[in-house]
Amino acid sequence: REWRENREEFLASRGIVHRDIAARNIMVDMRETCKVGDFGLSRSIGKEQGNYLFQARKLPLKWMPPESIEKYYFSTATDVWSFGILLFEIMTLGGTPYAGWLMAELFNRLKRGERMEKPDNCTDKLYEIMCKCWADLPSNRPTFTVLRKQLAELLEDAQQGDYDYYLKLNAKAHYYVLESSAYDLI
Repeated sequence: REWRENREEFLASRGIVHRDIAARNIMVDMRETCKVGDFGLSRSIGKEQGNYLFQARKLPLKWMPPESIEKYYFSTATDVWSFGILLFEIMTLGGTPYAGWLMAELFNRLKRGERMEKPDNCTDKLYEIMCKCWADLPSNRPTFTVLRKQLAELLEDAQQGDYDYYLKLNAKAHYYVLESSAYDLI
């Protein structure tokens, strides 16, 4: 398949920050096209790369980067971080981000540079992309345009190669443990 401009790339080009990119907000239509939904938290920051300051009580903490947790700053780079978490959810077939981490420790662990481990069925190249999405500095995270190109290359490589690495699922992995979603919000 040809990889087209994705919705996140479209939103970023229009100066819109989604702020809730997560598997729970991805819908698949009858043609197997994924669409981003739930724009309830999205805001316009203008076409320039600005930040949006937001104060609220309920935000998806496990999908937020350190700068959003600490200062409630949001930008297209914060959506890129969330997209990296979405990739983790996809590769774990809906696994829980940061499973086994105490929510009270999440921010400090992220600030120390700790990140989620590579899922069992994730290639090294895809995990490298995920880690780039989780870069400490927002300016070091890739744009959605760069991500689209990198993912298209991975898809092309996978279509010409071996699919075995996608079948290495370990149902006992800690990220498959279901946790209450009430703890995912601040």
